[in-house]
Amino acid sequence: MQYRLLILLCLGWVSSLWAEDTIVLVNGDHIVGKIKELNRSVLTVKTDYSDSDFKIEWSGVRELISSKYFTMNLSDGSAILGTFRYLPTGQISILGIDNSERRIDPIQLIYLNDIGVDFWSRFNASIDIGFSYAKSNNLSQYSARTNVSYQTERWYSKLVYNHVQSSQENASNVFRTELDLNLLYKISGDWFTTSSLNFLTNTEQKLNLRATTSLGFGVFLVHNNTANWNISTGTTYNSENYVEGANAEAPSSVRKSLEAYVSTQTNIFNLGDLKFTGNVSAFPGITESGRFRLDTKLDLKYDLPRDFYISAGFSMNYDNQPIAVDGIRTPETDYVTQFSFGWSY
Repeated sequence: MQYRLLILLCLGWVSSLWAEDTIVLVNGDHIVGKIKELNRSVLTVKTDYSDSDFKIEWSGVRELISSKYFTMNLSDGSAILGTFRYLPTGQISILGIDNSERRIDPIQLIYLNDIGVDFWSRFNASIDIGFSYAKSNNLSQYSARTNVSYQTERWYSKLVYNHVQSSQENASNVFRTELDLNLLYKISGDWFTTSSLNFLTNTEQKLNLRATTSLGFGVFLVHNNTANWNISTGTTYNSENYVEGANAEAPSSVRKSLEAYVSTQTNIFNLGDLKFTGNVSAFPGITESGRFRLDTKLDLKYDLPRDFYISAGFSMNYDNQPIAVDGIRTPETDYVTQFSFGWSY
């Protein structure tokens, strides 16, 4: 079986160098090129006569004609390596490398990737930049956000860097910096394991650094060409280092605790040029009785031509037991709203 898989992968890579695919649209138009990927209800096609790839809404595709091998993910959570063909009934027949056959409706096919596409084609990246300036007090605000993700049939990883800074005369700089790494592995069907590593610096809540490591498992409740929605739960180890005030005691500047977590995330991407992502995570304390933290992230993105976009984001951190510096309790809640212009790859 392993040798057969290796041979098929090699043949798929070699054949992809010259093989062409045909995409038939619902209006009858034909596009000839190479299918790169179907992801989040968008089919990406490379052609010889265009400087940039074609991106086609999946609902606008009537038929795909190809003889190559693809990795395919279905809405029931299964992953298949094989070929496919459209049937006169409108269904898709998928033939796996083990000669198994499945017949599905096109809407059940949510991810498609040519196994001949190189390693870098599995990456997606974007960068956002926002800036504003007011003459009064020389107030300036700057934000930058970068996303890098990588996806295979079972693995999904995402790295996010987000920085917001505000400065003005006769006042200390205010900034919030976050680095977040998430890994997801599909076990079977819609079930998955997940792990994450998060670093947060926040002057509003006097955080020099909060480092959290989470392990858990979850399930996709919705997994189709319109949206993804999952819930997960597990444990988090939380290590915090706070800014020390003039009278702050050393033990109060460092906190280490074990927390449980419950998280839900949704992605809605079949709204034309609009895409929405939301994540809410609750952290009830285990070793710190009565402590409760809540993290919320909401993002709205509007696609522009040539892979540019504009976006709006909202992030909030809540802690019902914030630390006190010089006898003054730091705020329980900190939030930031971002409006930016970006480009994605």
